[in-house]
Amino acid sequence: MKVEIVPFEKKYYNEVRDLKLKEDDKKEVEASNGLPFRRTMIRTLNTYSDTMYLILYNGTVSGIFGVVPGRIKGQGTGYLLTDDRMEEYQWDMGKYSRDVFRHLLDSWWRISNYVSSHHMVSVKWLMHFGAHFETHTDGQPKGYLLHDKEVPFYKFEFRKEDYYDVFKQE
Repeated sequence: MKVEIVPFEKKYYNEVRDLKLKEDDKKEVEASNGLPFRRTMIRTLNTYSDTMYLILYNGTVSGIFGVVPGRIKGQGTGYLLTDDRMEEYQWDMGKYSRDVFRHLLDSWWRISNYVSSHHMVSVKWLMHFGAHFETHTDGQPKGYLLHDKEVPFYKFEFRKEDYYDVFKQE
């Protein structure tokens, strides 16, 4: 199998730290918090590796994802960051995504975060998998300015009850 989802293990530390994110993911990370993406990767590894999952492609780290605790019990902040090889296995990831959501939502009743309005691949992916976006009365997503005041971000969330209702229908 070319694609595997595995929990983080220390043996992958250097691969994750040195992961060359696809350009849109790198820009999103830097626009959201103002830190160079590598520094963010090291901070995430050192703080949240116990909740991190890896996407292995042909045996090497191609992406990371997970949920970190939010401010309210039961709510978490989700993330997904990949390298350019994601294009080679995007259909496999699409198949895995429902199981991944099911697994993550066993532990969280809400998973939320912000996505760059410029990162249209991610926005479409989130919409495809049923993320709820905060919207204005006209239905357009609300834009929030995080660190980079030139890049609006959309707040989204996945809700446990929505996904268990959807999964029951399959």
